[in-house]
Amino acid sequence: MKMNNHDIIKDLIPGYLDNVISTSSRKLIETHLQSCPSCQKYLQAMKAELTTPAQLNLKQINPLKKIKQRTHHKVILGILITIVIMVAGYFGLALYAHSFPAASQQITQSVQKNGQTVTLTFQSDQATAKKLNLMALDQGDNNDEDGFQPVIDVRFSRPLPWNRNKNQQAQVSFNFLSPYQIRGNNGQPYPLEENDIVTINYKNKRQRIRLIDLYQSAETN
Repeated sequence: MKMNNHDIIKDLIPGYLDNVISTSSRKLIETHLQSCPSCQKYLQAMKAELTTPAQLNLKQINPLKKIKQRTHHKVILGILITIVIMVAGYFGLALYAHSFPAASQQITQSVQKNGQTVTLTFQSDQATAKKLNLMALDQGDNNDEDGFQPVIDVRFSRPLPWNRNKNQQAQVSFNFLSPYQIRGNNGQPYPLEENDIVTINYKNKRQRIRLIDLYQSAETN
């Protein structure tokens, strides 16, 4: 083989690139390439033909991989959020199911006003606070046709085994727009009338307070 026989060198270059030729043939090609610009260009052209499709495939595949990864992450995140909501809902329902009405003599009730927000605060006595959680559940307006009639259930529940912190205090707030107007749970304003009351349910009694009086009593505290 002569060193200037370009056709033979070019025939060997594909095997050279695929690394399937003998060591002696490889050395022959490399020696020839050092002194032959034409075969060097041919080698570069062959490399370009081999690498360009792979590069194009990577460019096409990588965005698809990123999209799949993002979709996969979103699905996993959605599943985790759903599980958290379901677990929280389960424990919330379990907590309510195992709760029971509080007796009024176990509770100290007070009213505070901050701006136009009036807050009913319920505080359990010391003996009960050591054993039970206190809850004040705002049941909302029980009858829109009769005006604004919110209902509050004051209840106790036993703490979960892994949670030693006990709620000794519970609050329910009302957003007054004026002494004679209040914002409902749906965000709509309600004009208050004389018969608009908040009902507080205890184990031993049902307490009713006119909302107008609630606002006025909060101002004096």
